[in-house]
Amino acid sequence: MLVARCSQLLRISFGTEAFTNSPHLRTFRPHSDAQNTRALRTSRKHWVALASRQRPFKTSRVRSAPRLPWPLLALAALLAACSGTNRASEADHGDSFRPRPITDAPGARQFVVVAEPGEVPGVTDQPTARGRSIASLAPFGSRLYLGYGDFSENTGPITGVAYDVRQARFEAREPLETEEILDFQLHAGQLFAAELDPRGHEALGSVLRLDAGSGDSWRAMPDIPGAVHTFGMAEFGGELFVGTGSVEGGTARVAVTSDAGETWRDSHVTESPPGAFTRYTHLGATSRELFVSGHVHAEPSTPFAYIWNGEHWSTVSDLPSDGFLIPLVLDDQFSILQFSGDRGKGGRELGSYRIEAGVLEARDPLLAGETCVNWSQAPESDRTPPRTWVLTERSDGKQSVYLAEGTHWQLVSELPRLPDADSFTSIAYLDDAIYLGTAHGSLCAVDEIFALASGA
Repeated sequence: MLVARCSQLLRISFGTEAFTNSPHLRTFRPHSDAQNTRALRTSRKHWVALASRQRPFKTSRVRSAPRLPWPLLALAALLAACSGTNRASEADHGDSFRPRPITDAPGARQFVVVAEPGEVPGVTDQPTARGRSIASLAPFGSRLYLGYGDFSENTGPITGVAYDVRQARFEAREPLETEEILDFQLHAGQLFAAELDPRGHEALGSVLRLDAGSGDSWRAMPDIPGAVHTFGMAEFGGELFVGTGSVEGGTARVAVTSDAGETWRDSHVTESPPGAFTRYTHLGATSRELFVSGHVHAEPSTPFAYIWNGEHWSTVSDLPSDGFLIPLVLDDQFSILQFSGDRGKGGRELGSYRIEAGVLEARDPLLAGETCVNWSQAPESDRTPPRTWVLTERSDGKQSVYLAEGTHWQLVSELPRLPDADSFTSIAYLDDAIYLGTAHGSLCAVDEIFALASGA
């Protein structure tokens, strides 16, 4: 096994290893902006070709290479044994990560426009720019579920939309009685979606649940008593926590369920003053603590943040006066990012903080010269550590994808610029591809993210 791995490394170094490109996928090549625009606008033929495929993105395959002399293989084995700490770590993870640029050269990643603006069912029917922005992507099984809609303009009910990556097709399901879906959460082997604004009455709040093997039908769970809207979600201590809001002068609550949404109880409540309303909007959890943030919307608006350690709640102090406080968990630690608005809906990172002894303290940016746009987290498994896929942006508008494993960040690929002032807004990993939603309602992908450790 070690010899085979070293042989593979030498083939890469000598340029004799290449990866096959998908013949049916229309790929983006980094030429001029004018050429890129023309390429991106020819997706109709691509979509017909893509729909004919059984599985659009496959793990990398290695072309046959000339056999190398055994002395070179032995030397490579010795070098790998002496200085291969990262290689050992990759083998433990089950996959070997190879950063490759997006180019038209052999072995490069390929950028694929899965669907252009106006081609994603449900999304294209939205009458507002916020409604058409794909703000979240949730992998579940072989499908990718799309979060979109506009609760501020009440553009629902929205259609439940999924993209089957193995069949290379969109699936438009039943109408969902909500104006917008912004947040998904895996819990107890099921996928949950927060009904940001359930239709029918203002003073409602609940979640949708998708069970594995349920035929892809979302189930509306019982209403959360007293909830107004449903915002962020997080799993902590084997339970699902949900942030909700209130009417003016009412009670907002963090609700928790221990039976996958069948019943709810209050975990934390805030009484709104007369003429004001409260919203718990963002939640996140490490293995030890749950972080919750939100605002009391009065004149002026007052931010708040709390920590739940499984036994009692504590207050986080010294909060910035504007923006949302959104938790990003890296290496089982909170990084609190200050955003100007909703992730995936035009919100931008304003600052980065950490929590020290109950106080929010400013810290250096997670990535120098870049801000976080959105991220998607995959839990730890028996083959891989916790992984976070982060979509970033520079001041000049250039966007990139990073992989964060613990505190280690690695550039995956720099992304091409999109035409018509479009930009990437959401990210998720599924079936060896990174999928990216855009502000104009397009779905794109970067394929061949990992190669099997065996080189097969």
